[in-house]
Amino acid sequence: MKATIIHNVYLTHKNGLNTVLGLLLKNKNIFFDNGIELCSVTPDDEGVRNFTSKKKGYKQYIKDFATSILTKCAQVFGWGAHIMMIIRSERFSKKMALKYIASNPSDDDVVFIHSFFVCYYYLKFRKKKQKTILVLHNNGDTFKMYRTYYRALEKSSYYKTLLSYEEYVLENVDRINFVSESSRNRFLELHPSVPSEIVSFIHNGVDDIPYTKHEKVHDPIEICCVASITERKGQRFIVDALASFNRDCMPNVHFTIVGDGTIRLELENIVRKCGLESYISFVGISNNVPGLLSKSDIFILPSEDEGLPMSILEAMREGLPIVSTAVGGIPEMVEDGVNGIFIRPSTEGVLNFLHRINDYDWCLLGYKARKTYENKFSSKVMILNYCNLLKIRCYFITYYSYFFLYFLLLL
Repeated sequence: MKATIIHNVYLTHKNGLNTVLGLLLKNKNIFFDNGIELCSVTPDDEGVRNFTSKKKGYKQYIKDFATSILTKCAQVFGWGAHIMMIIRSERFSKKMALKYIASNPSDDDVVFIHSFFVCYYYLKFRKKKQKTILVLHNNGDTFKMYRTYYRALEKSSYYKTLLSYEEYVLENVDRINFVSESSRNRFLELHPSVPSEIVSFIHNGVDDIPYTKHEKVHDPIEICCVASITERKGQRFIVDALASFNRDCMPNVHFTIVGDGTIRLELENIVRKCGLESYISFVGISNNVPGLLSKSDIFILPSEDEGLPMSILEAMREGLPIVSTAVGGIPEMVEDGVNGIFIRPSTEGVLNFLHRINDYDWCLLGYKARKTYENKFSSKVMILNYCNLLKIRCYFITYYSYFFLYFLLLL
C-alpha cells in the first residue's frame, strides 16, 4: 500500500509536530518492511529554509513589527484573530492540500494528515476518495490553542466558520488519531456523536542517544525549558517567580530558556529591568537541544495546555527529571514523585517548586525518567504503532475489495 503525508509547515522549523513527522519520514524503511510505501508533500519540496537564525534586515524588522501589532489586535478584535488565522494557519494549509490534489495521486491508498486545516481543504477539494487519517497533536479540543493565542477569536463571526470546518472534517474523515489517551477521551467527550472505534491514540516517541546517568546536580542547579515562548507554555511564570524574590534570598538556580515566540522580547525586557540576567538566559532556537539538555539538571515546562510534548520526551531520554503541569497527556509521561513532580500552571506553582528544590533527589528522579522513556516512548515503538494504524486502513480497503469482487462473480 502507499500512504502520503501532507503537511503545511517546513519540517526544518523546530517544533514537536515536525519532530514526529521527521522521524516518520526518516524511517521509511521500517514502513517499507511492513508493506507501506510512505511519501510526503511538504513546503520543503520547494527548498529547505533555515529557521535557526533570522536576518535582521529592515524587511524582517517591518515583518516582526506588523506581526506584533496583529497579535495584539487578535487579543482584542475578532478581525485581528481572523487575519492571524489566515496568515498563520489557513493560507499554507490550502496551498499544500491543493498541491497534493493537483499531483493526481491516483495510486495512494491512504492520505495521512497531521494538520486540521490541511485535512479540511483536502477533504473539501479532493477528486478521489482516498482513505483519510487525521492525526491531531492537541488536547482533544480542536481550537483551544487558537482561542488561547487569540482571545478575541471565540467572539468573532469567523469562529462559527471554524466550527463548520470542524463539522465537515468529522463527517468526512475516516479515522482520527491523537497523541495521548487523555486527548482522545477529551475529544470523545466534546463529540459524543463520533464513533469511538474510529478514534485512537499513539504516543509520540523520539530516537535514542547515548545516555550517561547523572550522579550529582550542578552549582547552581541548571534548569532548562524548551518550548515556543508563548503565554500557553508558561515561561512568564518562571520570569515572574524569579522577579518576586528578594535579592538576598534568591534560589541557587539558573534557567536556560530555549525557543522563540510572541512574548520573548517582553520577557527579556523584564529580566533586564529586574537584573535577573545571571539567573535566566534566553538562547533562542537551537540546533543543539540535546547538548543543552545534557548540561542541565532539571527540565521544566509549566504549560497551561498540552497534547504530548516532545520536549519532555527529549528531556526524559537525556535522563532529566521533569517539573511540569498535569495537563493534557503529561500525566501519561510523568508520575508525580517518581520521575518528576507536578506544579500548578502559575507563578505560585513555580515559586513552590523553587522553595522545595532541595527536598528531592533529582538524580534518582532523572534515572527513573530515562527508564520511562526506554519502556514507553522510543521512536521504534511509535513508528510500529503508526504502521499498524495505516494497515488498519489497508485491511479495510482489502476486505471491501474482496467483497466487491465476490459480488461481481455472483452476477
